[in-house]
Amino acid sequence: MEAEERSDDSQRDDAREKWQDAIKVKPESQKRWDVIKVILRSFTLACSLALVVCCVTAMRSYGAYWSATPALTFLGSVAPASISGLWALAEFITVCVRSRRSGLRLTGIPPGAHVAVDLLLWLATIVFMALLLVSFLSALGISRYYDGLTSEQMGMELTALCLQFALTALHFTLFVRACIETERRNSERRIKKAIMSLSRRGLELASTSNHMTRRSHALSTLPPESVIEEWTDRPPESPVPPNRIRDAEADVEADTGIEDNMKFIMPASLIREMTDQKYTMMGPVDGEQKCIGIASKKTADSLLDLTVGHSVSCECLDVRLIALCRHAGRMVKLGRLRRARKFDLVLALKLRSPALPEELRLKVRKQRRKAGIDDGDDEEVLSVVEYRNAQRLTETWKNLEAYRKRRVRLDW
Repeated sequence: MEAEERSDDSQRDDAREKWQDAIKVKPESQKRWDVIKVILRSFTLACSLALVVCCVTAMRSYGAYWSATPALTFLGSVAPASISGLWALAEFITVCVRSRRSGLRLTGIPPGAHVAVDLLLWLATIVFMALLLVSFLSALGISRYYDGLTSEQMGMELTALCLQFALTALHFTLFVRACIETERRNSERRIKKAIMSLSRRGLELASTSNHMTRRSHALSTLPPESVIEEWTDRPPESPVPPNRIRDAEADVEADTGIEDNMKFIMPASLIREMTDQKYTMMGPVDGEQKCIGIASKKTADSLLDLTVGHSVSCECLDVRLIALCRHAGRMVKLGRLRRARKFDLVLALKLRSPALPEELRLKVRKQRRKAGIDDGDDEEVLSVVEYRNAQRLTETWKNLEAYRKRRVRLDW
């Protein structure tokens, strides 16, 4: 038994590895921006040093010719420039330390701190840039009528004004990007929490899946190999004769508990992977896995809502996508996930499934039936296909990118 279980686990691992064709820790756009951010911080450090030197030189050399207001303006410009240079230097030190310790490439101070500091520095540079502009225009007007500042002195003031403008533009760019990174980081945390919440919900639903599994075994038209056995920790029980009361309860549950019938069970290994990696490729354990079609209705006159019944260990991508979409919509309504990020909750899993063989597709099978060709044991596959075509929930999410791009029965 243990050898068989190990062989099954190894087959599952091999099948899952075939589906996980790429694990991306960081998008390419983020890597490019990390390089650009280091370049912008370098320009910020250079402009800050140049502005401090320019202001100090101007105050020492030409302070006797100016009034107290321009002198205070130059003195005030030194403070934000010095803080800006020190902040850029702290960013470089953090990048070097983190790269050396943890191997994270170009990872510096968290973006939340950059939002606060760059915002304050941007506002400060705007104020002193306006004061320097007023001082420069005033000195330019005085020089037209009186012998005021020389061309060298005017050039010094113009240089300080240009450096202050450059610092303002740099801090504004860095502030906007820090806001984007902070929002992306928070959304990734919300998505991770939503995925973990969905996983916990699937584990809770595992305890209530006995009725659906028994109902699946009660379908006499399906061959034994298409039934997915329920995996439990309990020892095998002796065969029990059919119980009509139990089957009736299962029918009632299928009518009233539509949401409880959807099983989203994520293996513990994949849960651990998703807590470590931001983007993980996932797929079914077995590409030949078959699911049992069950048409459930909320009321007698309603259309078919849930069309596929699954056991606890089933990892069908159709049901997984439905569960993810419903969970994403619920998270948006509760205010735990932004509406613009609800697709990311599904795309983070990068759902894929194999293409159905052409001889089993609905269009081809209908033609074969009209031609009088008997498919024999595959008749139940056509029933499942017809049930899925009537599924309103899947049609609602048909334009979802992850659903539209996947290679599963594209001619349905």
